Amino acid sequence: MEVVMMLIYVAVFIITITGLIKILKSPLHEVKEEVVEFHKDITSNIIVIYKILSDFMKSPILLTSLLILSTSLLLSAISAQSSLSVMSMDVGRTGTYAIYIGFKDLTPLDEFSQLLNISEFRDVKFYIRYILSSKLELLVNDEVVSIYALVGVPVNYTLDGVVVSDDVLVIGGGKYVNTTLRVGNNSYMITSVNLKVVEDSRIFYEIPLLPVQAYLGTKPITVPADKVLITTTSNVIKLLHLDKYSVTDVVIGLKDGLGSYDVEVFRGLLEGYRPTIMVLKDNVLEVLSSYGLPTKESLLSSLISALISSIVLSVTFIALQPKVRSVYDRLSILGFHSWSFTTLLTMFVAVVFLVLGVIMLVIINHLLGIYSTINSAITFITSYITIIIFINKKVFNLSTTEAVSVPTSTKFNLIVRGVDVCHTLEYISNLLRSDEFFELRDLDVKCDGGGFLHASCRFKGVWGIGLDLDLFVTRHGGDNLELSFNISMWSIEELSEKQLESILRLLNSKLLGGIKVWTLSQVQL
Repeated sequence: MEVVMMLIYVAVFIITITGLIKILKSPLHEVKEEVVEFHKDITSNIIVIYKILSDFMKSPILLTSLLILSTSLLLSAISAQSSLSVMSMDVGRTGTYAIYIGFKDLTPLDEFSQLLNISEFRDVKFYIRYILSSKLELLVNDEVVSIYALVGVPVNYTLDGVVVSDDVLVIGGGKYVNTTLRVGNNSYMITSVNLKVVEDSRIFYEIPLLPVQAYLGTKPITVPADKVLITTTSNVIKLLHLDKYSVTDVVIGLKDGLGSYDVEVFRGLLEGYRPTIMVLKDNVLEVLSSYGLPTKESLLSSLISALISSIVLSVTFIALQPKVRSVYDRLSILGFHSWSFTTLLTMFVAVVFLVLGVIMLVIINHLLGIYSTINSAITFITSYITIIIFINKKVFNLSTTEAVSVPTSTKFNLIVRGVDVCHTLEYISNLLRSDEFFELRDLDVKCDGGGFLHASCRFKGVWGIGLDLDLFVTRHGGDNLELSFNISMWSIEELSEKQLESILRLLNSKLLGGIKVWTLSQVQL
């Protein structure tokens, strides 16, 4: 089984890597030019975010990662194994080696014998301890005796010197001695035994012969011995009018000195009927639980599945970095900071993976059972925590996925004709005041002889980005003016070169276009 699972894991790993190579060679990560309009309305921003994340969710790489996780959980579930849990205790020397199986209700022998081959054991004793739903009244020596429970024991079972057989009925007490009683078409000899003997009788370690009505702490409360009819199991079956030979308790004697036994023979019985199963080996009493525990091999296979899943998923998500940069370039225009973007995408992937994991665990539990579910849950939790930490730190964290080159300033000169210095500076000031992308925070203008303008602007899309503009105006060959622009940018966070260039282009186009149109209109006038 281990060899087969390892071959499956290797095959899945090779197929996954091959698929990733094909995906990386395809033009999946080409950045498409998109026009993103500036919206101050929160609803519009939410719609844009939804569209961008929807596009991200449709990425083949993300879908591939979900398939990889699902495959890992299924492989982990298939390789699951479990062993029955056993609780042992020292009860002092008893000299007894036996197995006890106790059912909650009368259980047909032919049904559970299919799950436990009784014929393999030589010394097997069957008992019936049954509390009647309504009392049974017997007329003994002109006296009505009320019976509330029946106890069936093996033939030739000895109780206070009385040998129980198919024609003998026993009641605790001292009133009846070898009295004939007719029940239906059958005649029986009814006799009494000492109440104390019946109350102290045990069919197994601390399992009383009398039916248990309740427990006071750990002490069993049994039906009174004088209200119980004791006979053979076959007689009890006749009295209860049962169609099949049924029992409530089974005691299997084992040879002395038995050091160990295979508890797995009781797995089917425990899963099918959930009886009480105890094994007494002289001074050691072992109680088997119907709830199994994953084996060491099973836990190891789940951890191997988690390791393979984490490695393959990490490689897969690294291929998403170009897509991440593209998404952030668009979201940053709406005012998203790098830390909020990282948190958003991490939570998005975490929720998607969590939903998939829960769905897969429900399906596995329904199809393969609880032990496979435990194995898959270990694989899922380990892979989930590992991959979420990895993508948060290495894939979606822009400070680690991008090498940022920040253009600190840009410079350019313009030559304009036939305009006044002061009028030029006034017009440029108005351009800055009316700009829809930038908010003018500080303005200083001088036009004595030459001209000078200093302005500080904040980019409206992101509160942590701003520009400082220095403009020098000098005469150039008669009526011409030379405008020397020096624009410096500042930011409280790291931004990509592409993002900063796009913001610079907004201001440059505003200045160049506005001045060009204004100078042409001045010439025409």
